[in-house]
Amino acid sequence: AASVAAASVAAATVAAAPIAPSTVTASPFAAANVTAASVATVVATSVVAAVVAAAIEPTAALVGAMLVRAQVSSSEWGAKLSSEQKTALSGVAPDAAISAEALSAMPKLDEFAKEVLRTAPPTRPPALRLKAPAVIGGVSVPQGALVMRESYLSNFLGDVYSQPLAFEPERFSAERREPFPLGFACERGESSAEAEQLLLDVAKATFVQIRRMFSVKLSVDVPEASGFPVRALPDEYEMLVEAGMFYELKRETKRLNF
Repeated sequence: AASVAAASVAAATVAAAPIAPSTVTASPFAAANVTAASVATVVATSVVAAVVAAAIEPTAALVGAMLVRAQVSSSEWGAKLSSEQKTALSGVAPDAAISAEALSAMPKLDEFAKEVLRTAPPTRPPALRLKAPAVIGGVSVPQGALVMRESYLSNFLGDVYSQPLAFEPERFSAERREPFPLGFACERGESSAEAEQLLLDVAKATFVQIRRMFSVKLSVDVPEASGFPVRALPDEYEMLVEAGMFYELKRETKRLNF
C-alpha cells in the first residue's frame, strides 16, 4: 500500500533529522555551562521531534494521497510538479537531502500539498472543551461542551473556499491566499500554525524524494471523495512502485520489484 511505503520513508526522514545529542541523553542540564538559550534550543528541538514523530502515520497518509492525485488521469498537476521539481533539484545529487531551500523553490508543490490536505484530510482535529458559553453557527453551546471542527465539512465551506468542490491548488497561491485547511490533529493555539506547516513540509519532502527515486503508477483511477454530510475517500488503493535508475545502478541489479 502506498501509505505503508510513504510511512517507511517518513520514518526514515524523521530518524535522519539533525537532533542535537543533548535532546536524547538523560539530562541536557548536566553540563556546567548550560544557558537559557541552550535550554530553549533543547526544548524547542524536542518539541519539533515530538510533533513529527507523533504525526508519522497521518503525514504518510497525506503523502499517499498526494501520490494518487499527482497520477490521476484527470489532473495536469503531475506534469507541473515534475517540471518544477526537475528545475529546483537541478545539479543536486539523487541521494542528497531535500533542503528547505529546495522546497521553497517549489511553490506549486506547496499549493498542491495544501489542496490535497484540504480535499483529503488524513486526520480529524482534536475535540476542544469550551471554557465559556459560545454561539457557533447560530447555535448556543454551553460552557464545558466538547466541540470539534470536522475537516471534511470545514474544508468544503463555500464561504471559506471558492468553488470548494473543485480541485484547485491555485487557491493557495501568493495572489489568492485562501486559509490553511484543517487536516492535521494539532491543537489550534499559538504553535499550531508552525506545527502544521512543519508536518506539511515533511510530507512535501517525502513526496519529492519518492518521485525522485521511484516511478509511481496507479493500478486504477481512485474515486473522488464523496458522501454527505461527511465526505470520505476509499480506505485503500494500490500503486506500482518501480525503482529508478539511481537505485538500479547503486544496487547493481537490472530490476527491483516492490
